[in-house]
Amino acid sequence: FLAADHVGRDYSMQHVSIDASPEEISAMLAQSGIQMARELFIMGEITAARRQWAWATRAMSSRSLQVAAVLARHWGWYDRAIFTVAKSDHLDDLELRFPILYRDMVEDSAQKSEIDPSWVYGVMRQESAFVTDARSIAGALGLMQLMPQTGRQTGRRLNLDINSNSAILKVENNLRLGAGYLKNVLDVNNGHQVLATASYNAGPHRVKGWLPAAEGLDADAWVESIPFTETRNYVKNVLGFTMVYAYRLGDTRLRLQDRMLPIRPLDDGTTSTP
Repeated sequence: FLAADHVGRDYSMQHVSIDASPEEISAMLAQSGIQMARELFIMGEITAARRQWAWATRAMSSRSLQVAAVLARHWGWYDRAIFTVAKSDHLDDLELRFPILYRDMVEDSAQKSEIDPSWVYGVMRQESAFVTDARSIAGALGLMQLMPQTGRQTGRRLNLDINSNSAILKVENNLRLGAGYLKNVLDVNNGHQVLATASYNAGPHRVKGWLPAAEGLDADAWVESIPFTETRNYVKNVLGFTMVYAYRLGDTRLRLQDRMLPIRPLDDGTTSTP
């Protein structure tokens, strides 16, 4: 995307749908392992269903993985569709890889927090890939992967009754809290989306310590200088995913370079303490 910005070209999304024939779908459904995963999914035994799906697809060819991903999407099992197609050699089906889910709630939450819904989707796609009950090893919860303390603090600012982890996991709450926290880190970083994205992952205080001491940096150079590999890759993915979602939502007002303003030195007021 940045290369296209530098040479003044339109973005080339190159969406190519995966089409599965009725015969391919029937053959996939005939596999006992796929049948078992489907039954577990329908019963709500999600953890067991995921394990069964992983076992059933573990040795599939690239084409079989594509068909399985199409099937998972048809069942509404969007996270398995995303993870399964990612293991294949077909990565150009943007509808499969970047589904537009919970659109009303995302756009409502983004509007209330006065932020871009494409960015909310970019963060959600990176954080959880739409696994609604996602729980990280560190304890982050839900679609937007909020730490319990962050969820409760954000809930108080938004006047939401968040009194348990279950409340944070609830989709509507999680999206509202995630958008609210994105707005918070955006404000902390004076509206700088790159710094806010890094702050969402690593925390505002760490990001403040990564700012240049003397001379400013172009945003892409600063991203490459982030000392945490996880955060460095996180920022790249979120910004890239945000542009895909902007395209999918029909919002072409901002180019990626518009979101990546230069990074100013620490002592010139780039960030503030929350």
